[in-house]
Amino acid sequence: MDMFQHLHRERILPFWTSKEKKIRELSSFINRLSTLISEGYTFSDSVNMLLPYHVEDDEKFKTIVEDMLRKGEGVVEILERLSVPKYYLVGINIAEQSGEMASTLKNIALQMEFNEKMKKNLGKILLYPITLFVFLTGIFIAFRTMYLPNIQQIIDTRSVGENGTDLL
Repeated sequence: MDMFQHLHRERILPFWTSKEKKIRELSSFINRLSTLISEGYTFSDSVNMLLPYHVEDDEKFKTIVEDMLRKGEGVVEILERLSVPKYYLVGINIAEQSGEMASTLKNIALQMEFNEKMKKNLGKILLYPITLFVFLTGIFIAFRTMYLPNIQQIIDTRSVGENGTDLL
């Protein structure tokens, strides 16, 4: 066993150190998880059913989740390992203690979807000013490199003509 595997087993390094090991469509995952829990499935069964649709290596994730459950870790720790941001985990922790897990997960999924839409809208809103800035910068650079030297030549020839020396 090499050092990297040892660090993973000892939980010193998280198992999602590379981008490909994160959950795709996290808001959809949380929304479906809340639906399954509200329909009566256990958290473990719900996660096991959803993992093949949201991760590349679902078997690895399933074994990690099962090991964490065997060790007695809660929903918050498992979702933290599944790359759920920490600011959502506070609500999940409270819901885990109060028993309102399904409704809290549904609300968190709605909040995640809203945040994703706002990020997309912000990108669309910022696209016009950025494009305008790049276009105007290009025009100014073209003006400076093409027309300014010609204008400078015209000014130089006029000043020579006013001094009494004619070029003809």
